[in-house]
Amino acid sequence: MRKLQERNAALFLETKALKRRLTLKDKLHKKQLKQKMQNKLSQFFTSLQIKLLLNPTQKMEEEGLKYIAGYAAYRFIHKYKNLGTSTEIPSPHLYEVAKAINIECQIFHGTFICKDPWIFNTVAVRTQEKIKNIKIPQKVLLCL
Repeated sequence: MRKLQERNAALFLETKALKRRLTLKDKLHKKQLKQKMQNKLSQFFTSLQIKLLLNPTQKMEEEGLKYIAGYAAYRFIHKYKNLGTSTEIPSPHLYEVAKAINIECQIFHGTFICKDPWIFNTVAVRTQEKIKNIKIPQKVLLCL
């Protein structure tokens, strides 16, 4: 029985090392593949176009943030004129704060969504602590 336990422990360590090596090889392979694709695509597209082609979710995330910030600007446009235009285009400051809140939210939640109470308040306060000169009211931050 003892020999089996020792063998099992050795196999566990070996499996862990193999998984680590496989992960490193996968990362290297993806990096090489991305570089080859960039080399081929650079003949036809600009570097910004290639970036958008290779990272489509990044563009979707940016557009989603603009939409949400635009909604907040539209919702509070009569109360706070500095948030954006009446056509729901957020001000640059509001958009930057929305990006900061998005990053802070990802850090706060990690891989799983946290179910603590007052999550939006917590994320808004954390963002305010990181960005000292936020000129956006708390009500608006809670909409982002």
